[in-house]
This record gives sequence, C-alpha cells and structure tokens, in this order.
Amino acid sequence: MGFGDTAKKVQKVTTIAEKLYEQVNHIVAQVQDLRERVEDTSDQIESMETELAQQRAIIEAMADDQGVDVEAVLAEHEATLAEDEQSNEAATAEGSAMSEGTDSEESTADDGTAGEKTAIEEGSPDETGGGEAVAPDESG
Repeated sequence: MGFGDTAKKVQKVTTIAEKLYEQVNHIVAQVQDLRERVEDTSDQIESMETELAQQRAIIEAMADDQGVDVEAVLAEHEATLAEDEQSNEAATAEGSAMSEGTDSEESTADDGTAGEKTAIEEGSPDETGGGEAVAPDESG
C-alpha cells in the first residue's frame, strides 16, 4: 500500500519539476532576447552619438565661417531653458495651490469614486510595460 502513495508523490514531484523546467527555459529565452535587444540598442546609440558628433563639428565649422560664437549661442540657449524650467515650476506650484481648494469638493462626490485612482494613475503593469507574471503551481 505504501508504494502506491509513494508513486503518486513521485509523479507529482516529477510534474512540478517539468513545469519549473519549462518556466526556467522560458525565462532563459527572455533573458537572451533582452540581451540581444540591449546590445542592438547600445550599437544604435553609439552610431547616433558618432553621427551627432560629426554633425556638431560641421555646424561649428559653418558657424566659425559665418563669425558666430558657438559658445555664446549655447550659453544663451541654456539660460533660456533654465528660465522655461523655472516658469514651468512656478505654474505647477500655482496649479497645485489652486487645486487644493477643490479637493474637499471631490471627496464628497455622490458616486463614491472621489479620491480613487485609475489603473493608469496607479501605474498598473499593463500600462507601464510590467510584463507577464508567472503563476505559481497550486497543485500542492
């Protein structure tokens, strides 16, 4: 009688091991694919950086021919970006201050959804590229 129970347990362990083996192989394939994609992306970035450096050299040479001070133009651009960032931060702070007065009205909504976040606001895996989840074997 003990051999029948042992055979069932061994079969169950074998089935679980086969499922785990398949999952591990699937993960290995995903990792290999990811490595290839990372290498491809790295190569593309390197190529783009090289091309950008070449274009910058050409533009700087053309600017020098025209008597344009490249460093002054870049400094002016950086100052403009800093000003834009400051004005965006001020607008965001002003918008936040204005919305504080409406929060109490939202919390008393009749539909019971006030204060609840949507799946996108929560950053659900479907919207953020979280990928597939592997369910554990529930057979015991």
